[in-house]
Amino acid sequence: CKINKDPEVHGILLFQPLPEQLDVEKIRQMIDPAKDMDGMSPVNLAKIFEGDRTAYAPCTSEAVMHIMNHYGIERANHITADMIAEGAVVADVGINVLEDGTLCGDVDYENVREKVSHITPVPGGVGNVTTSVLASHVLRAARIGQNEPGQRRG
Repeated sequence: CKINKDPEVHGILLFQPLPEQLDVEKIRQMIDPAKDMDGMSPVNLAKIFEGDRTAYAPCTSEAVMHIMNHYGIERANHITADMIAEGAVVADVGINVLEDGTLCGDVDYENVREKVSHITPVPGGVGNVTTSVLASHVLRAARIGQNEPGQRRG
């Protein structure tokens, strides 16, 4: 890709949607991560997921975080019962450590649980299932490795 190698081009921003004849996935993979201004390349997505601050985060997501910081919105227990519809299903994937060392999620569990039909606790909810999914991935990878060395399937 010419613009990746051009020293006069410092950033690439991929506007979407693209015309039908263009394959967005191929284009995302072509973008040099160092010039990917909106976190669209697979390399930058992986870096963001890992917390690597050398990647550029998606601009909209980062903008929301700036707004939350500006207004002093903290994550721990910040989703309250008045924000949740009666009978809703809530999967809390936030992990926060309070000053006393207690773990909690982003949802005010104690005040929300009576209002919703289902809610995952923190700790003891999504994290436990995540661990099981991780184990199943390892088993799947081991089976693939035994059957087809060097091959990986989805």
